[in-house]
Amino acid sequence: MTGGGDFSSFDDLKKLFGGGDDDDAQEASAGVGEDAPDAEDQEPSSGEDGDEEEEGEAGARERIDSRPPGFGPMAHGPPAYRDEDSEEMLLLGSFRVRTVFPEEVLLEVANLPDDPLPSDYEGVEERADLRGERIFTIDGEDAKDFDDAICIKPLADGGVQVSVHIADVSHYVRPGTRLDDEALARATSVYLPDQVVPMLPEELSNGLCSLVPDRPRLAFSVFMDFDREGRRTSYTMTKSVIRSMRRCTYKQVQDLLDGVENESTERIKDLEEDLRLFQAWTTRQQAIRDRKGSLRMQSGERKFRFDADGNVVGVYKAETYFSQTLIEETALAANQAVGDFFKLAGLPTIYRIHPEKDPEEQAEVLKNLEKLGLRVPKKERLTGRDIGQMVRFVRSLPNAASMVPRVMGLLERATYEVADEEDEAAHFGLARRHYLHFTS
Repeated sequence: MTGGGDFSSFDDLKKLFGGGDDDDAQEASAGVGEDAPDAEDQEPSSGEDGDEEEEGEAGARERIDSRPPGFGPMAHGPPAYRDEDSEEMLLLGSFRVRTVFPEEVLLEVANLPDDPLPSDYEGVEERADLRGERIFTIDGEDAKDFDDAICIKPLADGGVQVSVHIADVSHYVRPGTRLDDEALARATSVYLPDQVVPMLPEELSNGLCSLVPDRPRLAFSVFMDFDREGRRTSYTMTKSVIRSMRRCTYKQVQDLLDGVENESTERIKDLEEDLRLFQAWTTRQQAIRDRKGSLRMQSGERKFRFDADGNVVGVYKAETYFSQTLIEETALAANQAVGDFFKLAGLPTIYRIHPEKDPEEQAEVLKNLEKLGLRVPKKERLTGRDIGQMVRFVRSLPNAASMVPRVMGLLERATYEVADEEDEAAHFGLARRHYLHFTS
């Protein structure tokens, strides 16, 4: 199917659209609320004996647990969820995050197979069999769910075909099931520094819907052809069955690209040609985005170190690799292709909207930045690239912690909206139109 043709899988595709994409690092993001109670700030009971103190603790537990089904200490999951007195539970409870999967949901999941049934894909006309393709995943060292995989092939004209394969969650999470109802109620997975509250039970997110190597998995696949200059010339989409040939990590891929020879890079040596093609393609995509004025920033993410009891013992800046940019660019390309399809087909969908800052508000922010001694661009209208360059510069300053948020004030918040007109579906930071989140 080409970009302008009929697409029979719309009902399946639309269930996949939602948050959490690699390109979120390029967008202005919301902070965590400050109204969560801090366990260390709670005053002890004023009772003179242990009985009153214990009674107070019991009452607190009762208040924590008195919430609708689906809220409260997790009965099915990592041990940290079972600690009723933890700060994490207080935080999750204050935002009414559902941490317990109802028994009916777990029973539905228990009835699913460990692998897709052959009848799900053998002889199924609409599902392409890609199990023999050179498809692989690249994720962080600690990743447990692998929800997108990639592949690249050289074309005769000097260009490449890039394909992105997303786990077909909708094959298992069907409308009208308790599993679907629970996913709808949760809306998203919640990520804390040392744990995740998943939207779907881990048997799905880390199992049947995880693109683990050497196992058949159902997927949605987007194929995009690019010419030798990196311009997209065509795209197609299909349901598929894939078999990832390798689970790679960002550092492992980066080491291979940097020419490091060790036991880790030796395990993916057979992918070197594919990764070199991806390296060249990614560089061209970055150049195109720069010319269009796209916002491109290096991550300033900080991570925490924990001891065996879950206490924070240190903070460090997360390493960033070109291999992460590679994955970001594949996600951006796939998201754009699917967004273009929906626009061309006239189908309703939810776009990722990032409006441009009001010129007067932007001018006021720039004036304040100048007062703080920052040299600002003398332009009537800033591009995302201009703002990205400012952010990268202030991150090198001693007072970066206070300056970066001020520069980010030049950007509006990105939102999810149903948009009918082209102007409404613009993403200022990425310098794109009708862009959406197809990848997870």
